[in-house]
This record gives sequence, C-alpha cells and structure tokens, in this order.
Amino acid sequence: MKKKVVKQVAGIDVAQKELVVTLGRMLDDFSIELFAHQVFKNNDKGILALVEWTKKLTEKEISIRFVMEATGVYHQKFAYYLDQNKHNVSIVLPNKN
Repeated sequence: MKKKVVKQVAGIDVAQKELVVTLGRMLDDFSIELFAHQVFKNNDKGILALVEWTKKLTEKEISIRFVMEATGVYHQKFAYYLDQNKHNVSIVLPNKN
C-alpha cells in the first residue's frame, strides 16, 4: 500500500546571495523523507524559480510550509513575497547562547 503524504516543508538556508532549499515530507506512518535539494539566487528571479520548482515537486493537495531562519535582512524579501502570495511561511530565530 502506498504511503500518503501528510505534511510538506521547504527548509531554506538564506544567505545574502543564495537560497539553499531542501524539500521534505512526512508520510502517514510518520516517516520523514528529504527528497529534493536545489540552490537559487536570492533575487526576484531566483525567488520565482524556487516557488515554481517547489510546485512541480510537491503534492498539490497538501499545503507546503516554507521555513527559514531569520538572517539579518537577507530573508525579508523572500518572506514578504511568500506572505503576500498566500504561502505558508515560518521564520525561526537562531539560537542565541
């Protein structure tokens, strides 16, 4: 029996010049798969390409959450784009010791 996808996430490592993305999903048996990896430029063209790439590789019926770490100002343009276009976005704060 085929396992069903119950959750999808794009984890993004944001830097000044690039967005490093790993796509992951949780299946109905609670197993986790990391199934795709790609690097995009951190600019308008790269952001659009990232979103299109994500759409092609994920299940359309299951929403995807874009998760990134707050990285000074480098994540802001991407995060605003996702929010304004009704994507699920989470920004996590880096650990401070």
